[in-house]
Amino acid sequence: MNHMWAFSVLPVLVVFSFVVVSLGAQTNNNGQTSAQLIENPSSPRQYNYPTQTPPNGNPSATPLPPPPPSPPPPPPSSPQQVPSNEYFPPTPTVPYSQSPRPPAETLPPPSPPAWQQQYPTTYHHDYHNYQHYPTISVPKKTDEHACPSLEGDMDKLTLDQFSSRLTHACRYDKVTRPDKPEPLPVTLQIDIQHIEAIDQLQFKMHMLLQYRYYDYRLRFDEISPNRGIMLGEELLRNKIWVPHLVLSNERDSAIMGLEGNDLFVSLSPQGEIIFSYRMTATIYCWMDLKKFPFDTQNCDLTFRSWTYNASRLVLRWDDIEPVKVANQLHLTEFTLVRYHTFEKLAKASISHGAFVGNYSLCVFNFIIQREIGYYVMDYFIPSILLVATSWVTFWLQADNAAPRITL
Repeated sequence: MNHMWAFSVLPVLVVFSFVVVSLGAQTNNNGQTSAQLIENPSSPRQYNYPTQTPPNGNPSATPLPPPPPSPPPPPPSSPQQVPSNEYFPPTPTVPYSQSPRPPAETLPPPSPPAWQQQYPTTYHHDYHNYQHYPTISVPKKTDEHACPSLEGDMDKLTLDQFSSRLTHACRYDKVTRPDKPEPLPVTLQIDIQHIEAIDQLQFKMHMLLQYRYYDYRLRFDEISPNRGIMLGEELLRNKIWVPHLVLSNERDSAIMGLEGNDLFVSLSPQGEIIFSYRMTATIYCWMDLKKFPFDTQNCDLTFRSWTYNASRLVLRWDDIEPVKVANQLHLTEFTLVRYHTFEKLAKASISHGAFVGNYSLCVFNFIIQREIGYYVMDYFIPSILLVATSWVTFWLQADNAAPRITL
């Protein structure tokens, strides 16, 4: 049975092998087999075109000719030829700048669009094409950019409106001092409310600093004759020029205030400005402790200008009362013995920038003496009692050992 199944399958396998061999042996038009094409893939691939049957009936392997090319596009229509019997002279070439033009009055400038009406610009007339182009780089002055006038009834304006006109940038420069050939005098006055010793080299002071000067640019007695002294705080201070003063021997300082800086500005109709503010300052005082605790110290509080030297700004103490000391002033461990004020010039130690020349100084010198009551009660009396008690043992009998040991 098995032999019969093998004889029936064998013819099928033979036929299948013959078909596979015949298909692999097919060649292309050049006579190359598929194996040769795989070995030589760079050879171009050839295609067989359909053959034509000539009139004699013999088939031909000649490929079909390519289709004829499309005809070229027709040339553009040439202009109408002028008859040879007519003559037209050539038109002379005139430069554009010399060509006749209508007068400028016949071409009014166009109205600017809405965005140019909102942001005005300056228009320049172009001679060549009579058109108007906006020039953004040259802004046109409008009412908001113009200098506000100080004519009319200025007494009806509010303090903010009048001060804004008086200190407008077109007539007032708050960065520079009043332009005067002579030095500008600035008068100082301080009110000392508290002095506290932090350590052996530093003091902390609470005081009210006030200085007074004239700025003729802010004089308004003729502009607004019925207006009195203008009073303001930080808003008015930011509109005017104020001299920048510093403490030469300070460690740190700050303007006091609960809700804001406690500063006050007063402007008189004659241009006198009084600027006041409350401040705390920690200053250095180089103490001599050789006689401690019976020492007396000499300390200074030195004011000076930060920007201008003595040729442009001079500091002066008030002639009537330069320094006010609170009646309830009490210093810890110290007593204020005496104080005095004086003015002097100091040469700047840095010779570049603004630090050139002599600078005007206002010095408040105060002498303090250390209170010895604390040291007497806590140190001297206990020490004296201990030493005196130890001497009692010398008046006791030698055989009284118990009392002598106790003492």
